[in-house]
Amino acid sequence: MPNFADVHLKPEVLARYGLPDIAYPIASADLKSALDAGGELPLAVMLHGLQVTTRDGSTDWKRYEPAMSRLAELLAPDDGRDVISAAGDHWWVEVGPVDLGDKLVTVQRGDDLIAAIAPRDDGRLRVPDR
Repeated sequence: MPNFADVHLKPEVLARYGLPDIAYPIASADLKSALDAGGELPLAVMLHGLQVTTRDGSTDWKRYEPAMSRLAELLAPDDGRDVISAAGDHWWVEVGPVDLGDKLVTVQRGDDLIAAIAPRDDGRLRVPDR
């Protein structure tokens, strides 16, 4: 795992972005570019740092979930669509409503439901947006 520096944001910055007052881990390799961002917060770098530091299960990830959720909202604001698709050369995902009463696969962390993945009629998968 890369080395991280904990960055604490000023209260006025936290208020402007609607972020909770926690330490935001920034990978050492990204620290210089984060500091030279011209006044803009490196939102993706901040989200990535939180994801990396909470992935092993030894960190209280629920404490960081509000920050990760808010950073995700800032990076990809809701545009009002009910269903959104994204694809790459070898992958495809659809985000939208999932019928929890239908067949699905769940991703869990302990007793917490992280995602419910449902099959579409064409064999591809859909995950819920919340």
